[in-house]
Amino acid sequence: MRIALGIAGMLLAWIGAFFPPIQALFPKINLYSYYKQQLVRRSFYLTGVLLVVLSMLFGPNIFTTIALLIVILFMAMTEFLMVPNKVIPPLDHSLAKSIKPGDLSGESLVIGIEMGGMSRAYPLSILTPHHIINDSLGEIPVAATYCPACRSGYIYDPVVEGRRLTFEPVTVRRRNMVMKDRETGSIWQHETGLCLIGELKGDQLEILPSEMCNWTTWFSEHPNTTVCFPPEDYRHPSPLAFIFEKLLDHGPEHLVGPGITKLDKRLGQHEFIIGIVVSGRPKAYSLTRLIEQGSIKDIVAGIPVTLIYDKKADRVKAFIEKEKRSKADHAQREAIPVVRQWWLAWSEYHPESDLFD
Repeated sequence: MRIALGIAGMLLAWIGAFFPPIQALFPKINLYSYYKQQLVRRSFYLTGVLLVVLSMLFGPNIFTTIALLIVILFMAMTEFLMVPNKVIPPLDHSLAKSIKPGDLSGESLVIGIEMGGMSRAYPLSILTPHHIINDSLGEIPVAATYCPACRSGYIYDPVVEGRRLTFEPVTVRRRNMVMKDRETGSIWQHETGLCLIGELKGDQLEILPSEMCNWTTWFSEHPNTTVCFPPEDYRHPSPLAFIFEKLLDHGPEHLVGPGITKLDKRLGQHEFIIGIVVSGRPKAYSLTRLIEQGSIKDIVAGIPVTLIYDKKADRVKAFIEKEKRSKADHAQREAIPVVRQWWLAWSEYHPESDLFD
């Protein structure tokens, strides 16, 4: 009994310490565990402490002493090292700097936005280790976000019901980042912008117009742009930062987390796609194929569309081709928002999506 209680206590403490990545393996787990993640984690390791203490009542020995030390170690990890906002800290006080073209590699991908007469670039090299940058363009609040688990990036309007929200990462759910707003503790799915649980349940974040391209192109088209950087005195809040950064750089490329829909094997899970939605109909295009062809003309929901890959800019644009009313009219195009991400995420959140073949 003593050994069984000690092993059970260590196991529960381990679950408490590593609960966020465990959540990623069980996407159907109750949403309450995301909403009250810290409470759930503490419940696990405190129960583990109780079981180890009970095991010691049968007579302490080397095993029970080691078990207690291990449980204490997991408690310390949970409270000080494995806290999501310390493992992947959001950036709240970034610097918006004007830089020269050569100060950033020309091939570096950025997510750029232009609003209120201002433009700003968020390099993926900055977004990736932070996932979320709570920022403002002048008086306009924005939340620049990027999920390395599926390679999707969006810039959201963080004002919901008249209140400015600031976000931090929680864990991964359905192959995609889950975020928490600090103001209400509500949980949001990054890919959809939908609030899953909490005070703001059912609210939707608005995606702001932005584009992904390389730095050379963004600067040439927005010469007055500023670029987001961490503060000059910034230090990662965890002593294990170098380990976390290595995992972010290489880990997701070798993993396919579980979703709630059947795995779609029409493409490789880590193949980049361009996703569009026309008249409510989603369709995906292999980025590799688009790069090879340069452009693709297609019909989606009965509407002619064109996708164009600009090799020099490393950028994709999509348009609805409008019919000419007369021979004298010029061809007209209506821009369509494009999503650039891994197939594993697009197929999870658009299981009914068509795939260009």
